[in-house]
Amino acid sequence: TFATLPAMYGEGLAGLNATYFWNARAHLGVTSYGAFPKWLVRGVELGFQESARKPFGGPFGAVGIDAAYGFGKQDLFVEVARSFDSQPEGGGFGIVARSVTTFETAELEISARHYGTRYANPYARPISAPNELDGLRARDESGLRVRSTLGIARRASLRLLVDGWRELSSGALACSMFVRVDLQISSSVRWAAWAEVRLGGVPRLFAASQLAYRGARQVTLSAQLQHRSSLDAPGARRVQHDIAAISNIAGRPVDFLRLRVRVRYDFEDVVDNQRLVQALWAYTETTFTLREEDRLRLRYDFRVFLDRRESTLLRVPNPEHWLWLEYVFRY
Repeated sequence: TFATLPAMYGEGLAGLNATYFWNARAHLGVTSYGAFPKWLVRGVELGFQESARKPFGGPFGAVGIDAAYGFGKQDLFVEVARSFDSQPEGGGFGIVARSVTTFETAELEISARHYGTRYANPYARPISAPNELDGLRARDESGLRVRSTLGIARRASLRLLVDGWRELSSGALACSMFVRVDLQISSSVRWAAWAEVRLGGVPRLFAASQLAYRGARQVTLSAQLQHRSSLDAPGARRVQHDIAAISNIAGRPVDFLRLRVRVRYDFEDVVDNQRLVQALWAYTETTFTLREEDRLRLRYDFRVFLDRRESTLLRVPNPEHWLWLEYVFRY
């Protein structure tokens, strides 16, 4: 159904950055780049699809100004960018402003953002919501995010995040909330639990817990359990429940040998086993450090699909066996 075609296009890219620093916490900079895609297939006129990150039509790029200033416990950052492309709209503006306040055992970050509907900068990775427009997350939204890290006690920490945004094209509002607790039970045992709630569009709830052990000779054990619930579609009444379990074992019995085993079980939509994926994936990996510059890695993967979908019943092979051999040397 799908295939990757080689040597379809090439791209030339050039950029420039100039920054003046007054000190380590204050600077003013200018960054710009231009990208020039060229299709290598003759006899047909091609372009990127709407779902692709890169704009359709030809060359594109962006130019931006960024600044930072810090005093006492406060640091301020701001960046303004203008994108350019070959589409009739011709690009748009993106703005990010961020404030970071550092206390003795806590940190508070407040950030605001605005990305126009015509802003298309595929090489940018700024703060953005998970929604996309024409393959880009940092587009068609205005939002505010508050994030905090707190040291509750000597062995415990708390992380909080609240993010709200508005889609400019539709006017729809959405928000997400995240909380995580980390507890150092002992010098070698650590427990963590976190949850995320997203409202707007397709509401969903995600919760997970992890218990990890780190012993002698760099031996690490961890077990993680996840649960996610969401509606099938906007306005739907049926709630879909997904579960996942992950375990890891890693160690270095001798200095030149590193071992790792990972097992992951996924069951999407536990009520209906004929709709989505139920799979077990396990692999074992052995890495030999032959010299300080050389490394040999052997890896075996085992993957089996357990659901009752028609595509799974016809899948060949099932289970799958993969063997990887990798040799890395540095000079």
